[in-house]
Amino acid sequence: MSLTGRETKVSEKTPGLHVLPVELLGGIFVVASKPLEVAPQNKEIPCLDLTALTIGHVCQAWRALIRSLPEIWASITIYHPTARTVEAVKFYLELSGPYYPLSIVLNQYIQDPISYLSRMAVEALVEEQKYVVDIIDLWTRHAARWRSIKFNIFDGPTATIPQLLVNIDPCHMQLLESVDLKFDWPDESTQKFWHVIQSSPVLRSVVWDQKFPPRIPGSPKSTSVARLYQLTSLSLVKPITIDDVIQCLSWTPNIRQLLINILLAPAVATTVYEITTLHHLNSLCIGVCESVDPLFDRLKTPSLSHVRCYEMEPTAPPALTRLISRSSCRLEDLKLKFSGVTANGLLEMITTLSPALTCLSTLALELSSPDVYITETLVQQLMPKFDPHNKPVANSISFPALKRLMLGNCSVSPDCIAWLVVCRQLAGVLLRSLVVKIENSQQTKRFHTTVKEYLGRENVKRLLGGEQKTVITIC
Repeated sequence: MSLTGRETKVSEKTPGLHVLPVELLGGIFVVASKPLEVAPQNKEIPCLDLTALTIGHVCQAWRALIRSLPEIWASITIYHPTARTVEAVKFYLELSGPYYPLSIVLNQYIQDPISYLSRMAVEALVEEQKYVVDIIDLWTRHAARWRSIKFNIFDGPTATIPQLLVNIDPCHMQLLESVDLKFDWPDESTQKFWHVIQSSPVLRSVVWDQKFPPRIPGSPKSTSVARLYQLTSLSLVKPITIDDVIQCLSWTPNIRQLLINILLAPAVATTVYEITTLHHLNSLCIGVCESVDPLFDRLKTPSLSHVRCYEMEPTAPPALTRLISRSSCRLEDLKLKFSGVTANGLLEMITTLSPALTCLSTLALELSSPDVYITETLVQQLMPKFDPHNKPVANSISFPALKRLMLGNCSVSPDCIAWLVVCRQLAGVLLRSLVVKIENSQQTKRFHTTVKEYLGRENVKRLLGGEQKTVITIC
């Protein structure tokens, strides 16, 4: 049969997109039109994702279908807006209908006004800011439909944007569930806008770049925190002391996810703490911290399953162990980045943590000091011990439920990594994924090849009774 004949036969049997059920095609359009999640670094990239408009240009049927799906037009993400963006926002608001909840993002992706001015001429800043004001003005007219808002904006000297936002009627905030705000406004404007958004009876998630919670002028503190009990996710961006964190947590007993960007030591050191119980907290993430011990020692978290700490001091693991023991929780995911610790100190920490983490399935370890490495001694601590009959010794397996392991800044041999894989598979505690960041990144390919060659030996296959089953990544 000729190539042309085969092509004809295939095309006759292959259904075209026009025969897909309209519900399925509409679902594809919704997925394809999801907005950007990361700010584009290239100014040539459109400031507003135009996928939905492009789909509508294919044919009349597609245009009619996509314009009938308000969920596509109700999600609007904008970066570095232009005059065309303002017109597009009007179009999106019209097609999203009068009632469909809005999820909106406006991000000028600036670190601070000074660095912003250093990169962009004042004239261009003023021009962009005019479009930002126009867009905020359009959105505030639909404030009753806000479900999720994320603003990372610089207002400039006119203070127009805060004025637009604080004038929203709090009674309109009936659908707002998620707020992510990064701005540099006067305290009074910040407090007034908090009064607007905290009026939502369904507010669940807050990312706040100011002192939290803001005090509403002329009102008792209880008014500022009246709605906090319903929050389930809280991210605190500004530096905050442990005492203030505990105070916030006393107002948010239903919190499930807590992120603290910069944790400061308490103003007054003490060894006597009142325990704060958070029955629903399952995810705790701490960035830079002066001392995390007083926080761990003041919490009881029975549902805690995920912990991430990115700058842990040597005393933190014992405090984390005490928290786990006090809470009787089943920690499943642990990511730790240590600072100011030696290789032997890290080994001692892992030895301390291991007995309390029998349910741990994901572990990531990293050292922030460039001249301190994870050594073979620590890797060997993760290997089960065997008796002369190749049977694992009881109670010798560190982290028996571990499935995913990431080791950063390693100074180990390929044979050591390969033997770790073999030992855990042989003991019936198989690692599904192993990521190793080696000391010399230029040797990653050679290192990975050596590991594969070791695991491919016939005697290793016989020992395992077949192929090894761990996905290994060397970087």
